[in-house]
Amino acid sequence: MRLLTSLVVLAVMAGAAGAATPRPKIARAIAPVLRDPKADGLLIYDIEPESQADKAGLRIGDILKIFDGQPVTTKGELVRLGQAAARERRSGILAVVQRGDESVEAMFDPAPLGVHLVEVRAGVSRPLWSRPTRFEPDFSGVQQRMSQSDHWDLLMHGDVVVGWRHVFFARQGDLLFMRAQTRIVSETQDRKLDVTLSYTADKTFTPKSIRLVSADRLVLELAAADGKFQGHRVGIPVEADLPDDALSVHLAAEVATTLPQKEGASLRCSYLDTASMVAAPFSDLTCMGKEQIAYQARPVDTYRYRQSVFGSPVADFWIDEQRNVIKCRYRDGIEAVAASRTRVLEQFPHAEQEFPEIHLLTKPKQPETPRAN
Repeated sequence: MRLLTSLVVLAVMAGAAGAATPRPKIARAIAPVLRDPKADGLLIYDIEPESQADKAGLRIGDILKIFDGQPVTTKGELVRLGQAAARERRSGILAVVQRGDESVEAMFDPAPLGVHLVEVRAGVSRPLWSRPTRFEPDFSGVQQRMSQSDHWDLLMHGDVVVGWRHVFFARQGDLLFMRAQTRIVSETQDRKLDVTLSYTADKTFTPKSIRLVSADRLVLELAAADGKFQGHRVGIPVEADLPDDALSVHLAAEVATTLPQKEGASLRCSYLDTASMVAAPFSDLTCMGKEQIAYQARPVDTYRYRQSVFGSPVADFWIDEQRNVIKCRYRDGIEAVAASRTRVLEQFPHAEQEFPEIHLLTKPKQPETPRAN
């Protein structure tokens, strides 16, 4: 069966999201597929109205398995294939999806397909949620920590120090600002990221604005209004749905410090990927139990919390009994280990001069004591 669509070629990163499909409807459509995927590929869990995928007749629950003649098992592979086709100015790109026991073909241009995806493997079951919900978020506790917290981390890959991170907060009226500056320098990476998020003092962890600067270039600037993010990404107007329970990985460690220190304590939410702006609807933040780790050459008792999307971990946080964040590990293998400002500057003397000041949020003149010494 062949479904055809002919659309104008757009820039690879362009596109606007329509109204999000209600979470219960998504759950009914994809839960059976997650339990028993029929192919390796990318499960479509939402489709934007009037997008290429919508007009081509693709459905929630389809598994995208071939794009431009190549198997796709990760979102990164799909992006690279789409970018290659865009550079070559090709259209009529063949995609194949698995729908139950049937293969369905569709033709696309190298513009955004308008689909939200999660990776699956044939015969490997995945859950919607990691754990049942057992905890209501402590909004006031997180806001209190945000008003006090300012900390430095050394970034590790294995046993090698590859960079540093400085996270600090500021308040302006009803807005709370979080700024995370990250610098990674190694044989394989040279990364410089400056992310600023703002929040209001209401009962939500959903950011009200995001500003992302990479290598001194403004990449993303968005503001929230009426359940959507609107703004520009690499100079292109963009729009995306923003559920009111969205939690970004930037704030997840602070939220985890307010969860009960008890195995199984879990907070259900949406996971906001600030790079793609996609808010995955089935995410949770869960206490995995007590765990002793080595920190500054001594054993420390901690509780490990895990942020998952569709049951797959995206980050782990180790928090001590005094609710200090000792270590964070992200899915790219980088670990952020709490350190004093002095220790970071011993290894990276120019760290405080790496990033320019920006409006609304500047570096504090006297950085506060880090959460863990």
